[in-house]
Amino acid sequence: MAARGRTTLTVQLFVMHPIRKGLEVGASIYIQLAAELAVDLKARLLRCADIKQCFRDGKELLSWLSHPRSQQELDELDASVLSHIVQAEMRPQLKLKFASHVGRPGRGRPTETKFLAVLALEAKLARPEVKWKQITGFVCQCGKLEHNDCCVENLEAQVRRLRALLRRTGLARLIIANAKPPLLKRNLQELIGEGR
Repeated sequence: MAARGRTTLTVQLFVMHPIRKGLEVGASIYIQLAAELAVDLKARLLRCADIKQCFRDGKELLSWLSHPRSQQELDELDASVLSHIVQAEMRPQLKLKFASHVGRPGRGRPTETKFLAVLALEAKLARPEVKWKQITGFVCQCGKLEHNDCCVENLEAQVRRLRALLRRTGLARLIIANAKPPLLKRNLQELIGEGR
């Protein structure tokens, strides 16, 4: 009975947050596939590029789910990583090298804007008639009292990147196929479908 309850909850979450749930499922599938291929010596030798691509895709999908962290949380994480480096049994030169990377900003676009793009796309899915400027007013964290066209353009650009990722990884079709209510399926097709 408990398994059925979890399945029902998963289906309800998929309906409530189809983009977020699709990203979770996709990341899990890609990382699990890469891990299974990496463990098999024969597959690892023959399909090294595929394994790396699966890990990259899984990591990229996960990056869209990261909640923005406060400065205090980032500092605590840095302190934890540094303590692990100090306690690790390795040469001092390696410890210095690894410690020098702690606290550096990551490469690429900030993950905060990725998470906001997921929220914005789900808001647009829930209310397709709402304009992007209104959605930007709800999700943008730039600190301005009135969000200008630059904020809207930045959010729309990030949403386009998300759509492209969903299509490239095949998750757009999976998300649309798993949508149960016909209205949700139609809205998803319009928002993330191949023709968009």
